[in-house]
Amino acid sequence: EGAGIEELATREGLEWQVELGATRGSANVPPQVLQHAFQLPAPAAGETLADYVINTAGDAVVLELVRVSAGEYDDLPEAERGMLAQQVRAEYGSLVDAEYRGALREGADISIM
Repeated sequence: EGAGIEELATREGLEWQVELGATRGSANVPPQVLQHAFQLPAPAAGETLADYVINTAGDAVVLELVRVSAGEYDDLPEAERGMLAQQVRAEYGSLVDAEYRGALREGADISIM
């Protein structure tokens, strides 16, 4: 079995940072790393998921996702609840609009003369 990411980083003299309990707003993790980490699927129980992202300087940043904990809607501050509701409404509106346009195209009878 291969070495873990932390072991490899240490052996190669590379910088390694551990962030326990990272959230979308964690200030200690570069934004592009956070964004990528939150797009990854949750690893299976007892497994980890390794991936990388290219940062703004063009360097590859390797990350290892150990576990994902689902958030609780009731724990969100009221302002974040409002933003989440707005995002859901916007997404729903986009989906309805796309379906409506698709139905119009499907039923259209276009003649070119």
